[in-house]
Amino acid sequence: MSSSDKKNASYGAILKSSSIIGGSQAFSYAVGLARTKIVAVLLGPSGVGLIGIYNSIIALTFTVTGMGLGNSGVREISAARGKDDLEEIGQVQLALRRLAFILGGAGCIFFVLCAPWLSQILFQDSKYTLPIAIIGIILIFNGLKSTQTATIQGFRKISALAKATMLGTLLSSIVAIGFYGILGEKGIVPALITISALGMLVSWRYAKPLYHQPSDSSWLRSWLHSRRLLALGAALAWGALLGEMTPFLARALIVRDLGIAANGYYVAAWAISGLFIKFLLSAMWADFFPRLSEAANSLETRNRLVNEQTEVGIIVALPGVLAMTILAPLIIRILYTQEFAPAAELLPWFVLGLFGRITSWPMGMIVLAKGEATVQAVMQTVSATMHVAWLYVMFRLFSLQGLAMAFALHYVIYNMLLHAFLFKRYGFCWSAAVCRLLLMLVSFLLIIAVLKLMLPLMYYGIACALVIMVASGYSSFQLYIRIASNPKLEKLVAKFPKGWVDFLDSMVRRYG
Repeated sequence: MSSSDKKNASYGAILKSSSIIGGSQAFSYAVGLARTKIVAVLLGPSGVGLIGIYNSIIALTFTVTGMGLGNSGVREISAARGKDDLEEIGQVQLALRRLAFILGGAGCIFFVLCAPWLSQILFQDSKYTLPIAIIGIILIFNGLKSTQTATIQGFRKISALAKATMLGTLLSSIVAIGFYGILGEKGIVPALITISALGMLVSWRYAKPLYHQPSDSSWLRSWLHSRRLLALGAALAWGALLGEMTPFLARALIVRDLGIAANGYYVAAWAISGLFIKFLLSAMWADFFPRLSEAANSLETRNRLVNEQTEVGIIVALPGVLAMTILAPLIIRILYTQEFAPAAELLPWFVLGLFGRITSWPMGMIVLAKGEATVQAVMQTVSATMHVAWLYVMFRLFSLQGLAMAFALHYVIYNMLLHAFLFKRYGFCWSAAVCRLLLMLVSFLLIIAVLKLMLPLMYYGIACALVIMVASGYSSFQLYIRIASNPKLEKLVAKFPKGWVDFLDSMVRRYG
């Protein structure tokens, strides 16, 4: 296979995985929204609030007891696959299962011992002691699910991962509605436990064919693998905790100085921007990270994969970033109400900041693929510290909007610092194609800013519609020249009039 064919195949793989994972995410969101509506009707505000408290306890505890094993497991399994070492794959899988039982069991004990205290702290009542003690078993189910998902992802079975996600979402919704409809609030704990168990069984259904029985299944061998898994997992868990703490601090500032209503604007804008970017980041984590882990020790392949993923991320996100920047007031009115209008001022900044994640994530995954836990932990700490500092400064200068501006500013600076660090440590640098795409994004944003300053509202809307059309055409063409030799695409293009086919071929030869 020629170098050009390899690049086209790689771009095709990125787009295929993005479409599969994106589709499963869209399905899960749709089912989740329907379930949320039904549960709200069945249980009311108090029941929904109780579910939220239980889920918060479980999520926070699992961040600690889970130790990032699912993510570090992906890295170890992918690296072993890169060496075609089935024995090591089996040993990693066995170590993951044993760790899931041990850490999950420790979490169960924590829930049993601390249930009276947690019930008093969270509810000012001891009647929730038994439910809190019981839900600790969910930590074992979630731990096993994460390790099984690590096997699916480590083998890059993207379709299986998407099917497991959609089936798990559908079954959990049916179970939740059934329990809540029959038992009301008394069905919350049984529903949560059953949903977790079903998630574990669904992931096992798709992971089972990928398991290998190692010849050496001793606890000593598992411990040797566990040390690597826990080292990288602890760094990832630390990063997850920091990721949760930063928005928590931002919301604390808002509530303290501006009130609860202002916090509602912040949460609304953040939620919408997160939906836009999460599709891309989910696909990136599902397929790109295992591929990068397999090639972690090859400088040329590693740099090529990171640049290709960054290019596709920018191209796919570009029209959406511009559209959400321009249409922020309309989007807020459609998804919320007119009362949330102030959130429209925050949304463009959040979108820009999350766009910065699209460019920083592929770079940051180099460290994960190399398995350097200490470096990862330091990077996450530096990033969180910078972000908190910017939050405080920008909030004092620009109030509520300053928090959103701080988010965008943080990722601009973090991208530059991360690029410089990776260049010095790993020899990574952005390709000319990535730089051109970033320059094009900045150009479009500057055009929109100038149009807003110069044109009346009606003409501004028309001009911005043209800008979005041009950006969409540009993105479509950039995708086309990267996968022009894809057989399915060639068959489709062949149906175009001959003049168009010749024009596209000439453009690919010139710019491809």
